[in-house]
Amino acid sequence: EDLGCNSFNKKLPAAVPCNATALASNSSSPEAANLQVLSVGAGQRVLVPHSLEQLKQALGTVASDGGPARIVAGNTGHGVYKDWPNEATLISITQVPELCGVTQQGDQLVVGAAVTLTELQEQLQDLASGPHANGAANGTHGDSHGTHLQVYQEMANHIRRIAGTHVRNSATVGGNLLLCRTRGLPSDIATLLNAAGASVEVLDVGSGASETVSVQLLVDDKQHATLNKLGSPGALITKILIPAPQEGERFWSSRLAQRYANSAALVNAAVRVKISSGTVASAAIALGLDLGGPKGVEDWRVVRATAAEAVLKGQALFPSGSEPTSLLVQVLQALGSDLEAHLGASSSRSQYLRCAAEGLVFQALSSLLGPDSTSSQAANGSNGCAHNGSSAAAASKLPAPPVTVGRQVYPEPDPALAPITQPLQKTAASLQAAGTALYTDDLPIAQDALFAAWVTSTRARARVAGLDTAGALQVPGVVRVLGPEDVPGCNQSVWLFKFQGVFPDDPLFARNIEYYGQPVGLVLATSYQAANRAAKLVSVLYEEPEDGKPPVVTLEQAVQAGSFYMLKMFFPDLPVGTTCGPNSVMLQTKGEEVDVAAAVAGGGPPPR
Repeated sequence: EDLGCNSFNKKLPAAVPCNATALASNSSSPEAANLQVLSVGAGQRVLVPHSLEQLKQALGTVASDGGPARIVAGNTGHGVYKDWPNEATLISITQVPELCGVTQQGDQLVVGAAVTLTELQEQLQDLASGPHANGAANGTHGDSHGTHLQVYQEMANHIRRIAGTHVRNSATVGGNLLLCRTRGLPSDIATLLNAAGASVEVLDVGSGASETVSVQLLVDDKQHATLNKLGSPGALITKILIPAPQEGERFWSSRLAQRYANSAALVNAAVRVKISSGTVASAAIALGLDLGGPKGVEDWRVVRATAAEAVLKGQALFPSGSEPTSLLVQVLQALGSDLEAHLGASSSRSQYLRCAAEGLVFQALSSLLGPDSTSSQAANGSNGCAHNGSSAAAASKLPAPPVTVGRQVYPEPDPALAPITQPLQKTAASLQAAGTALYTDDLPIAQDALFAAWVTSTRARARVAGLDTAGALQVPGVVRVLGPEDVPGCNQSVWLFKFQGVFPDDPLFARNIEYYGQPVGLVLATSYQAANRAAKLVSVLYEEPEDGKPPVVTLEQAVQAGSFYMLKMFFPDLPVGTTCGPNSVMLQTKGEEVDVAAAVAGGGPPPR
């Protein structure tokens, strides 16, 4: 799966150096600062500074010019948000040494913003198992080997579960935090660093001043002047500061997702406690919640459970054989008030998030404060990786999944149905196994071919009043922008099915928007890059839908609206009818009737 990691190599023509000599006379030009400048076609260029000072000069010049620009590194965000950079200037920070290192300075770990997730994970792993863990090197002091081992190991184990290896090898720590703040990226990094008490250093390009803010402030404060410049050349995250674990600290983290790894978290949690004289001296509980909104619009929230933290402070460890029910109930009740402001109105999603968050915090506290939390029996972190250390906290013992083993059993072939049921080799199996199969992207492009990119809707229910294509047509290489008025005759993409009466209207270019991302236009250009840049610059003019109905985005709304798949069309033998009102649908399965509407509302058994 291409998540954008190879986009620069795969989708662009070979980058060529710009003519810096012709621009050197302009003192305000970034090229005058001896930057590496690459042209990637369609009027775009990439500035590649090789020092922090060069980066500051480039950012300052671009900011003063007022032209569109974007700071890039691993470019994995393109795989999530499908927004190929359309800015005229891209500034790569991957060659800036000051942003690429991990060092231990005094009582903190200093992580450059351009450090990849893999590099951070490997550094934490080294600190957990190497000589630095005992605090005898690099200026650390006052720590036990076990404390460093457990805290750093737990964080390293968690990072190993984020995305896939190819993404972690490219995605940066600073970029992850930036997208969490500006685009609502589901971020395990933000939750881990929040609980660890980390902070970030932010450079204000205009003033040249740097400011250090907590990770919680970074992701949560929408009124901060400098932080609001992030995502533009006006400000830049330069480093992340992680406090070294102190003696008596314990750390626990976990995540819930559709898969063990390589899947965005639905809920994650990280808990840090410091034990002194058998009591909780301090606690930090951080949660990440997928609120399920439109992608990039407040769909991920990082929460500090301050009320639950206050309940924990001063509490004693759970003694062996005791029942810590009372304390856990108090903490979970306080956690409910912490979550209330973020989850809003009750819905099936908010109920899931609340229960999942409570479950993770319950596991964390049972592990960190329980009688086994200091025994050598609790050597497995919550993310399933074993480590050695007498002070390692007990955890959820979620093991890494084993290698998948499958077996398929087929019935004997039926000669009467040949070639159906026959064990035939896939036509292209040999080519694919040998790596010689050609895919669409491998085929040579015909002379004078044009590249196309969809213009899609950013609303789920609306009527398209028109397309403003002025900005798109100014992109070098753009030939034309097509819309509904350019389609003679039937504006349908599946007219054959429509003719057969199987599906309702499915227009090639929609006028009445039925879902987010529905195609409304098409850009034609001489390059892939130009087409995608231009598609982002087409402004879609919307009107309210004629029927005034809101979009259907939850199961409850679908039941209320009677919006179901047309099963009768595909399964004619399935009894389907309408009873008990206009929006109540009855299904009959094995002689038992199930009222779907009542079942979803909690009034009956779930449909089978």
